[in-house]
Amino acid sequence: MSTSSQPEFGFSTVNLPAAVLTERLFGIATLTHVVSSAQTLIPTAQMEIAVSPRRKETLLTSRDQGAVIVTDKRTHPPCDGASAILSTAYDGGRWLKHNALDRTRGQLEGPDPTALRQAVRESWINQFSYKGDGDDSCGGLRTPQRGALHAIASHWTLGGSLATVVMPTGTGKTETMLSVMVSQRCECLLVVVPSRALRD
Repeated sequence: MSTSSQPEFGFSTVNLPAAVLTERLFGIATLTHVVSSAQTLIPTAQMEIAVSPRRKETLLTSRDQGAVIVTDKRTHPPCDGASAILSTAYDGGRWLKHNALDRTRGQLEGPDPTALRQAVRESWINQFSYKGDGDDSCGGLRTPQRGALHAIASHWTLGGSLATVVMPTGTGKTETMLSVMVSQRCECLLVVVPSRALRD
């Protein structure tokens, strides 16, 4: 977690770390459930608030992230006025509280997985972009991936019939499959592979 322009009191921007619910190791791969991606907070307002009789913290407010407390302590008492509490005492920053994490935990522990699946699909609305269009060096989708995504979207606008996407080795079929799932907000995705080596 890094901040810029941090005088005695005041932040111009704060780089917020991703809000990660779980990280699990599967063989050589790590599955990470990211509830909120890393972002840059640009405060529209900031103030000091008393979180205990002897302790004050900085409360930053922004349009996108709501009210975020930034503290240099490793623990923090609950604070009803903040949607998130970020500790800078850890390398890279760590969320001590985050409403999106709390909400997702509640959904995962709830009785209706269909509602969670619908909430996940709704969270993808207007979140997908064809980043990298025209410039393969910027870390976005590669040219074959963008071509496949446009072809799939075009095919599905004509109807729901089956289709096969053929891409050469090394062009990013896995990322294309995941991009289709998000961009088209698929309800379910079935991944079939011909060998255990590919599955693992």
